[in-house]
Amino acid sequence: SLDFELIVINLLRNAYEAVQRTGKKPIIYVEVNSIDDYVSVSVEDNGQPVSESLFASLGKGPKTTKEDGLGLGLTIVTSLVENFGGNITFFNWRFESYSKSSCS
Repeated sequence: SLDFELIVINLLRNAYEAVQRTGKKPIIYVEVNSIDDYVSVSVEDNGQPVSESLFASLGKGPKTTKEDGLGLGLTIVTSLVENFGGNITFFNWRFESYSKSSCS
């Protein structure tokens, strides 16, 4: 469905933009699993982790780290995932070299 496409595209776009700002070799890992009516999507990247205050508010309202961003992308993604009856989880590993968004 279009909503599922919007979820995946937004997560991929965020990962791509995160790795572009690091100066490191960009790594984006995507995993999609499906069992019966259950779908799990994970997107991991090696972009710079966000601040603790921004991380705490991910998906809960307009927040952005981009000069031209509106900060609505993850809020919309969260709403779409919940409309499917699913949930979304954000991880912010500072000591690892990547971050992860997972929705199911």
